[in-house]
Amino acid sequence: MIRKSDLIDTVNETLNRNYCAGTEKKTCLKDIETASKADPCSIKVTAHGYSTGDKIWITDVGGMTELNDKTYTITVVDVDNFTLGVDSSAYTVYTSGGTCVRDDLDEKIITTLEGLSKEGDFLQDEFKRLTIAERDYYSLPDNLKKLLFVGLKSYDADPELDNAIIYKDLIYERWKMYKRNIYYSSTPGTPTRYTWMSGFMYPRPIPDKVYNMYLWYSFHHPKTVTIDEITYKACDQILFKDIYQETLEMGLLYRVALSLGLADAAKFGTIYGGLVAGHRADIMVHPKIATYRDGW
Repeated sequence: MIRKSDLIDTVNETLNRNYCAGTEKKTCLKDIETASKADPCSIKVTAHGYSTGDKIWITDVGGMTELNDKTYTITVVDVDNFTLGVDSSAYTVYTSGGTCVRDDLDEKIITTLEGLSKEGDFLQDEFKRLTIAERDYYSLPDNLKKLLFVGLKSYDADPELDNAIIYKDLIYERWKMYKRNIYYSSTPGTPTRYTWMSGFMYPRPIPDKVYNMYLWYSFHHPKTVTIDEITYKACDQILFKDIYQETLEMGLLYRVALSLGLADAAKFGTIYGGLVAGHRADIMVHPKIATYRDGW
């Protein structure tokens, strides 16, 4: 599972290591010296350079670990102190360490997630439904980006039965071709082709009976993710698998460096592009693509 905190830590450590020597940019990691058990919690960072209303990310705090890996909107007390707007009275006593950095990365992370999903069919899902005799249209998943495979199995009491009769995958045809062929012949039968338009799929011939219809498709990473009726920002519930972590880190670094006007933005962009190309090549040998391509 890719975590927002890992992406942020990688970006901040890279920026701190390569761009903060001898400077006090707001993008640099700053060392926390003390954290109080109080309401609100007060943090000491010598010459922090922040302003009231800034969002900061805190990590690696010793003792008062409840503060770690979270974003806080701060209120400045003076040049060396600010409060977090949380009650830390019941937290563990602060012992040592910890760093903070200005955090405006949520939207950049979400943009990076959306960008990577647009680059290729890296996020996939399956959709199954039953056809209805003589119905010519079927709704598609709301999050559909691209149909990768459409196939049918004969309907059985157990639709997952391994020995169910298998029909070859359906062949895509253009909408105009579909309309022309339906005009000349709308006799129901076993579908062999399909087209799709405006959120609906149209098999041809029109199904003559009930079939199990299988769709494997790709989708864009959403801006929000809902789990157990709770909605999260995409940066807090990343759908990409671990193999995409380095790619997302480079994509995020590229966007951050570009926004800061750093010369290395182009370098990060090139690395990101190479990693994306590698993922595209890997998709072509994806087990499911191979299965569908070679006969399922």
